[in-house]
Amino acid sequence: RAPTDPPRTPAPTNPPPVTPSPVPNPAPCSDSTSPIWINSSKGYQTCSWLANKSYWKDYLCGWETDADFLCQKTCGSCNDWDNIDYEVIGKPSKCYNLDIEFFVNNNVGWKTCDWLATRPRWQDRLCGYDTDADYACRKLCGSCNYWN
Repeated sequence: RAPTDPPRTPAPTNPPPVTPSPVPNPAPCSDSTSPIWINSSKGYQTCSWLANKSYWKDYLCGWETDADFLCQKTCGSCNDWDNIDYEVIGKPSKCYNLDIEFFVNNNVGWKTCDWLATRPRWQDRLCGYDTDADYACRKLCGSCNYWN
């Protein structure tokens, strides 16, 4: 046989067992492509938009908001959401009021969901109309399916 000929070994009858490779870790800290609600005048925006708006970033990041969840890289909140139970990938499963203030009007000013909970007339005005109060008080307003 010539020195360049391949060695003659019989082909295996059964392929060797394949060891399954481990499931890869989730994607590294990243921002979602889902739009986030800013307010009634700004509407829905992207995480890229938020990353370039320091005022809105300071206002929305770090308060367990949709922006804080969906824009984890931008908000620096990647480790804040590790133990959340998800109903749908990308959205929290629990219906809850956000612990943030919303602007009612120039006379009333900034208020919380606790304030709104004790004022049925204001609930009639502010809940269910795509307002900042409806967004912040989604459990109180019964609008979790809309916002989540």
